[in-house]
Amino acid sequence: MSKQQYNLQTKTDYLQRKMFLDPAGPVTIQRFEEVKYNKIAKFEQTARGFFWVPEEISLTKDAQDFKDASDTVRHIFTSNLLRQTALDSLQGRGPSQVFTPVVSLPELEALVYGWTFFETNIHSRSYSHIIRNIYNVPKDEFNKIHDTQEIIGMASSIGLYYDRLHMINCRKELLEKFDEQHHINAIWLALNASYGLEAFRFMVSFATSLAMVENRIFIGNGNIIGLILQDEILHKDWTAWIINQVVKEDPRFAQIRATCEDEVYAMYQDVIREEKAWADYLFQKGPVIGLNAQILKNLTANRSFESRVIRHSLFSYIKRSYPAAETGVHHTLLRNLLLKTAAVGAVKGLDAESALIALKPEILRMALEPALAEPLSMREAMEALRWISDRESTPAWK
Repeated sequence: MSKQQYNLQTKTDYLQRKMFLDPAGPVTIQRFEEVKYNKIAKFEQTARGFFWVPEEISLTKDAQDFKDASDTVRHIFTSNLLRQTALDSLQGRGPSQVFTPVVSLPELEALVYGWTFFETNIHSRSYSHIIRNIYNVPKDEFNKIHDTQEIIGMASSIGLYYDRLHMINCRKELLEKFDEQHHINAIWLALNASYGLEAFRFMVSFATSLAMVENRIFIGNGNIIGLILQDEILHKDWTAWIINQVVKEDPRFAQIRATCEDEVYAMYQDVIREEKAWADYLFQKGPVIGLNAQILKNLTANRSFESRVIRHSLFSYIKRSYPAAETGVHHTLLRNLLLKTAAVGAVKGLDAESALIALKPEILRMALEPALAEPLSMREAMEALRWISDRESTPAWK
């Protein structure tokens, strides 16, 4: 907690403040008679309305299901719970530890503290509640977290950005002098790391847990995961809103977004790669009914492509890498085509150039398949095919 927060003598107008690192300092009096961002206040109010406790849900049948389950199902079930515990341990302390020292508005501070409460006091306790009801010696299972490299590596990639911001916050509190843009940079990367966690790092484990409910096993666990998923979707939404809003209103963040685009793009690619690797780890002993590693890896790629935050990052990356792509084609068509191309590249591990050429056989399907969220018209498909063919021999695309 900053020493400035103990100073109650200075009056401040929160309605004129920036979200982060306002020159007037951190939040002092927590007052909510009027707020700058009603959207943030509504997010926080909605979260409070979601309050629940895991003990409300019976796990009696789950314990019997676990006894009857195969080794493959037991491995998937337990591994997911351990990874979820690790994720919520990080996200339980992370936001309040690194964001509250730099927050300048009471409604945002209240949201961050509520965020921490749900991740720690509800979600992490839920996983303990499940494991305690399934295993005779729960601590032996929790101790496996420290020996599972797939979990340890994931934690390190998240902690990198939180630790960086935490260290700068501490240096500022010690009155060290440094460039403010360096601080803004750390906040921006930590926000994106947080979004990556909330939006994507639970996808494989949650999808697997809910699929087991479809098979009529572990229904109590599925009910708890459903409630946690409800919370995480809200956390994802408010993180995305903050990321999008702060660059609209704060020139400092708009500048940092432009300079950090490559690092943010790489960060999201790492998140997607780690989530796919987790799918392989879960199904190393074989598939279960209706589910396997490839299905979950496809889900990860598709869901990441649907994210507005990641779509912006991918498109900006491609535009910078291939400036010639803006020539000779309608911008809206190009945008849709390149976004789809980036998604193909993420699935196949290709760069944007190779992915665009590889996409040629798919373009007519994109025009004809009505289930796609952004189908191409037949005219657009033919124009895209001509455009790609014209540029396959162009040096910029070779």
